[in-house]
Amino acid sequence: MTADLPVLPASESNGILATAPRESALPSERPRRAQARLAAGFVNAVMRDFETHGAGTVATLRSESPANYLRLVASLLPKELPDEDPLDELSDDELREALRTLRALSAEARARSLREAQGSPDGAPERGLSPLR
Repeated sequence: MTADLPVLPASESNGILATAPRESALPSERPRRAQARLAAGFVNAVMRDFETHGAGTVATLRSESPANYLRLVASLLPKELPDEDPLDELSDDELREALRTLRALSAEARARSLREAQGSPDGAPERGLSPLR
């Protein structure tokens, strides 16, 4: 398909021989791969720079240029935070079981707290003291 592309005459390409733009087999894939490769290279370069110059450089940036520091922080955050609620994926039965478990754990914690408040881990009153009523 791309082998039949015409070569533009020098007069039509400002003195530079050029071919018509080539089409990728998957036009949407090429820019994403290139962007991912560029992003990975940039992050690796920043990591190496940070390893060399350390946190002191970031602290200097924060104190001398707070606006640029905030830009740096914002650039490191994901563009979109996940808005998914993991509970949305649970069935009603799974939610009921989770609620039962939480209620049991809560009851155990209250009982343990009461035993400790009465003076002993097993709930028996200490000598000479009567249990709270």
